[in-house]
Amino acid sequence: MSEKLDGWFARWDGARFTTASGATICTPDWFTAGLPTTELRGELWGGRGGFEDVGRIVRSGSGWEQLRFAVFPPAEFAGTAHAFAIVETVCRGREHLREFVGAICASGGEGAMIRRGREVHKCKPSADAEAVVREVMPSGCSIAVDSRHGVFKLAVPLGAFLPPSVGAVVTYRFSGFTARGLPRHARLMRERPAETMVAA
Repeated sequence: MSEKLDGWFARWDGARFTTASGATICTPDWFTAGLPTTELRGELWGGRGGFEDVGRIVRSGSGWEQLRFAVFPPAEFAGTAHAFAIVETVCRGREHLREFVGAICASGGEGAMIRRGREVHKCKPSADAEAVVREVMPSGCSIAVDSRHGVFKLAVPLGAFLPPSVGAVVTYRFSGFTARGLPRHARLMRERPAETMVAA
């Protein structure tokens, strides 16, 4: 198991960084200095809670000194001034996993990644809350809602069910908060009767 680092996926092909779709990520030469000519996969990481900073830096091309390239295991990689190999810990059982994830989250992290052979799974805590639908986006893939956490958009699982109508009460799940205090990775779970709305 290892800490789940919330960054931008990046593939180093020995000469450049690319996204999962194959688009080139323009980086300063000093950032890639020392990287091997072999392929590495990982994430451009801006530290705990720095996911939004990564996007801003990649798009603007400014601020790369705030980022590091975290290399996914298993990989034989000694590291550079701006890149490191993610450290794995052998999991000794469920209690060990709970303690590991708890310590990460208490320090502002997101959770853990569990690897068994070629299988990799996420392990991170999440919370549920309720909201009222304000608008259904034309695509039907997201809705705007109003909750105690503010006004924001929720992702609607494709093929799961039809988007709820305006005024409906829904339950959503999220993992922590963004820098603006809005639910992070918020996604629709289900629609529920209005009388079950929790105001607190």
